[in-house]
Amino acid sequence: PSAPRGQMPDIEIQPLSARPEYIEICAAWWHRQWGAQMGFSLEGAVSAIESLTVSNDRQAALIGMIDGKPAGSVFLVNEDLESHRHLQPWLAGLLVQPAFRGLGLGHRLANALTAEAARLGHQRIYLYTSVGDFYRAIGWHSVEAVFVHGVPHEIMSIAPSPLSGKVP
Repeated sequence: PSAPRGQMPDIEIQPLSARPEYIEICAAWWHRQWGAQMGFSLEGAVSAIESLTVSNDRQAALIGMIDGKPAGSVFLVNEDLESHRHLQPWLAGLLVQPAFRGLGLGHRLANALTAEAARLGHQRIYLYTSVGDFYRAIGWHSVEAVFVHGVPHEIMSIAPSPLSGKVP
């Protein structure tokens, strides 16, 4: 699904609002990875992601395309961790499809979302993850250790910069 051997794939990140034809596929990815286990319906996931594409409350949804194919997505949401509602907003649902992993899309999506958060006027954003080293590599810092559904996670934070999402 990627560029011929020796060539760098064409990676493009766009607001999901500019590519509404991919809302349902992004919702299906999110639902399959996390939502079903959390009790969300696929229809609820579609509705939630649609609301991020028309949000006027400083939330966002981005899609990553590789060689013109949808390959990953990430969201900026006001609430993501029930126990930490006092923190907002959150980078949530960063997911790169398995066939496209290892090409740098995950970091590019995270950086693009960080830049979007800066554009929207956020001074700090948060996430929770069980793979902190992935985010530390692009400037995130650990804030607190927590257990989510019995699994150790880190809450991490970054002060967004408009330059975060700039792609060389």
